[in-house]
Amino acid sequence: MIKRGEDWGRPGTLARESAVLGSDRQLSEALNSADFIRTVGSPHTQPQQDGFEFGLTGGDLHRTLGSPRHTAADLRSGAGMRFPLDVGLATIADANGSTRTEVFVAHLESRRGRQRFAGETLVAMNAAFIGEDNVGPRAHPGDGLLDVTVGELDWWDRIRSKRRQRTGSHLPHPGLRLSRAAHHEPEVSADARIIVDGESAGRGRVLEINCVASAIVVVV
Repeated sequence: MIKRGEDWGRPGTLARESAVLGSDRQLSEALNSADFIRTVGSPHTQPQQDGFEFGLTGGDLHRTLGSPRHTAADLRSGAGMRFPLDVGLATIADANGSTRTEVFVAHLESRRGRQRFAGETLVAMNAAFIGEDNVGPRAHPGDGLLDVTVGELDWWDRIRSKRRQRTGSHLPHPGLRLSRAAHHEPEVSADARIIVDGESAGRGRVLEINCVASAIVVVV
């Protein structure tokens, strides 16, 4: 994981056999299909970068890494930057009592309302952005930590918060609880809609969230 004052990332080529993906969700789904969860074992395992290398050309994680405009050919020719990146694992309980694990590379949300923080909301950030909003202004995808915000806001505070989310100035807020750690057991009270890397992933209650530090390599 990156430490304060250290350089992060280095120029390098993307392996010819590595996939080039265009979104956060494509990347997290690729990790699921590659049996990433079984390979890393415990969320507190040592880095497992070998075999998990991808090119990335779009999405919120890509924006957090500077939004470089590189094609797949650029990445394979050495024009890109190689970054060791953290990955989030969330344990979700379904209504029938069973549990599942969701992999996320940029962010995971649990919403009881249609809008963020309208009703109890949980947001776990590995990247800084969700779309145009800087929801995780302190989040860094290489520091071994996840930024988790839990809470809900009344309609007027939501309006003000929505404006401030564009610049990341919505935090701190007395109605929102923010924690930065590798392991979280968030206080959420009920099932909600789960959104993984920007796409719906059913319903459930978030029981636990863990960060696997320096788990993959992404070339941008």
